[in-house]
Amino acid sequence: SALDNCGLIAAFVAVVAAQALKPLTARVAGGAWRPALALASGGFPSSHSAFVTALAAGVGAQWGYDSGSFACACAVSAVVMYDAMGVRRQAGFHATAINTLSLTDTLFDEGFDAFVGRLQERPLREHIGHTPVQVVAGAVTG
Repeated sequence: SALDNCGLIAAFVAVVAAQALKPLTARVAGGAWRPALALASGGFPSSHSAFVTALAAGVGAQWGYDSGSFACACAVSAVVMYDAMGVRRQAGFHATAINTLSLTDTLFDEGFDAFVGRLQERPLREHIGHTPVQVVAGAVTG
């Protein structure tokens, strides 16, 4: 049964723990208390890293650290963590630039009233990737 699958259980416990830590770590870092961070991507620690690291550890514990299953789980973990630091982080930087350009264009092309209206629209999400420290913290959490 699914309850006998160490990797699956470990992965879900790790992702819940990592997500639950996000509001706390943001507050400790000097930010406001924002419980909604528990449902958000990005932030400290990386729940993606926690998930795949715990999955690999659980697979290794159940099937052996010399198994092909463990090797596959480690390879997938490396790809996910690299992607979180690379592609997803860059996408966040791009979102920041697009949001800034979009507002600037509105101000100059359409005037102040349109600019204020755009401020109230939902911009692209900017915090979707992770720094290397956030990824390592996620892996440790996992």
